[in-house]
Amino acid sequence: MTRVLRTLGGITLWVAAVLGVLTCGVWAATAPGWIKPLIVVSGSMEPEIPTGALVIDVPVAAEEIVAGDVVTVYSDLAENLVTHRVEDIALRGDDATLTLKGDANPIADPEPYEVSGDVWEVRLVIPGVGAAIADVSRPAVVVPAMIAIGALLGLSLLRDKDPEDEAALVSDAATGAGGQP
Repeated sequence: MTRVLRTLGGITLWVAAVLGVLTCGVWAATAPGWIKPLIVVSGSMEPEIPTGALVIDVPVAAEEIVAGDVVTVYSDLAENLVTHRVEDIALRGDDATLTLKGDANPIADPEPYEVSGDVWEVRLVIPGVGAAIADVSRPAVVVPAMIAIGALLGLSLLRDKDPEDEAALVSDAATGAGGQP
């Protein structure tokens, strides 16, 4: 039984370690601005980008954006980031005015988006992962998970009794030689 618990603990710790390394990699790419991972919270881009998806954005120069690209920009109206498809773009040097529309929306967004320099463009969509990340990021999940990982670490450190040591203990008990002078 100890061996099964130790194996289960070891496997779970390896899975947790791999997830930890992936998380560190995402953080390492996010900190310098190489990527921007976002969780989709509305259905405005369905079915291509479903609610609960994780999207990975990368910076692209505004002058490289073309109609049809999906970009993430800050909306003064929504006071949040918006990820929509570019319907029209007007370039002025490094600056651009974007007209955006969600695929599921009947009309374009009410405001044009003024951008300069780089714009965040969607490069990867992973359905369902964003919702899972949001769920496991809550303190009600994180605290018990950390306790469970600690318990699994303890289980992985368990060792089977050495048969020779066990035989010596039985022999000492039978002869009355408990190692005492």
